[in-house]
Amino acid sequence: MTRPRAFPRTPVGKRSKPEAIRVTNSGGTTATGITARLSGKAAKDFLLTRPADTLAPGAATSFRATFRPRAKGTRKATATVSAHNAAAKSVPLKGRGK
Repeated sequence: MTRPRAFPRTPVGKRSKPEAIRVTNSGGTTATGITARLSGKAAKDFLLTRPADTLAPGAATSFRATFRPRAKGTRKATATVSAHNAAAKSVPLKGRGK
């Protein structure tokens, strides 16, 4: 899940096509309380859909990230997925506002 997501050049204030981020539960118990959060200098330039709240062992789900630049130039943030009973995983996000 750590493959960086690069978004195409996007006009300031417009939205890119959403990019799917896949999450797999490789543990032996159901992951509960799953959340996705943004952090970083340009976190407000990205939007996330809500992931599933629970994920059975071996199951996978996807949520989406969208780039909406608030300024020109390279914009970076990190999407972090966590659960009450599982280690957090982060995905770098990068886009360029034009």
